[in-house]
Amino acid sequence: MVASTTSQNIILRLSSSTFYFFRRLHFCLTQFFEFPARSELPTDLLSWSFLGEDQDTPTYVKCWSKLGAVFEQHGFTLWNCSDEHNQYVSDLPAPNNYVFIPFNHPNIARNLSRFAVYSGLQHAARKDKHHYVIRVMSVGADGLDELNILRFLSQPPDNLLSNNHILPMISEIVYHDIVFGVFPLLGERVQNAMLPMIHKSTIEDVVYMIMQALEAVIYIHSKNVAHRDLFMDNFMLAWSPQSMLGQNWTRPRVYLIDFETAIHFSDEVDPSKRLVSGLPMPEHVYRRQRAPELLFESSMYCPFRLDMWQFGFQIMEMFSKTGIQEIDSLWPPLMAENPVERPTASEIFQQLGDFVSTVPPKLLRRAYTCDPVIRWM
Repeated sequence: MVASTTSQNIILRLSSSTFYFFRRLHFCLTQFFEFPARSELPTDLLSWSFLGEDQDTPTYVKCWSKLGAVFEQHGFTLWNCSDEHNQYVSDLPAPNNYVFIPFNHPNIARNLSRFAVYSGLQHAARKDKHHYVIRVMSVGADGLDELNILRFLSQPPDNLLSNNHILPMISEIVYHDIVFGVFPLLGERVQNAMLPMIHKSTIEDVVYMIMQALEAVIYIHSKNVAHRDLFMDNFMLAWSPQSMLGQNWTRPRVYLIDFETAIHFSDEVDPSKRLVSGLPMPEHVYRRQRAPELLFESSMYCPFRLDMWQFGFQIMEMFSKTGIQEIDSLWPPLMAENPVERPTASEIFQQLGDFVSTVPPKLLRRAYTCDPVIRWM
């Protein structure tokens, strides 16, 4: 009996060792034959971002397809590409609390299996029936600031705070000197949900989106982080309420994304010294509308006040003609030429909240019908 038990233990050890050996062999062979050489991939974030736009660079699809085996080692499968700008998958995602199908507009379910590519930095992927976006976060030292800011803003216990609207980076994948971040795939941009020609939102729907967006700004500013690209296309939704199609009593959560141009100051830096200079991105690629302080290259400016100008710019274009004076009058001060005169996110949040708490709900539960002329950026 003892001999039999000993034999079984030896066999189990050999089986375990053999399994480990072949697993490592499979990994090494896959890495050698299927993983791309580092020289086959872009060498900086800008090159990744503009994949395929230059005739001398590889196409987006060709570059990302080389990485399929890398991500499969971590359990992720890249979505199919119908062309350079559109991706799809056959199945809907499993419930994950990041994306929902609105009850009053269920035919948009198909959109949850579609992904439009706006930048060569990202690709949709699937793992365990959930949908994700894989994004190039850093290449060598390039992009480490953004990566470290996201790590900082996602630390426990703050990552559980109700007013933390940062889309969490759920994992990191490292390949050579490249760090890929994995994020939950969301449903809709706040910018689209605010446009009457696209979605059927009420004034109330939009007001609560803006309040959550302001809450996100309050949070990052309290952590001494300035975003410097705080336009509405960097706010995402779990779903679009479209209450004109049926009153949506549940509020979709708003998430703030894309910290590529963000800057973080330590607590030791005096608030009056938290200044920067120059454009958020290099001149030849910066296509955003410019606040007054960005018109002078050498001037030092407060990035937190810049955030408020950027936030106010698109609110002015998209949501300044509700016909409700208490709402429409909030936005012009955000674009004051003198940055010091711009209100903070906390001040606007308080004013808007005070108004919403006293106004009859029916005043806000009507369509916003002014289709603005948007300068897409």
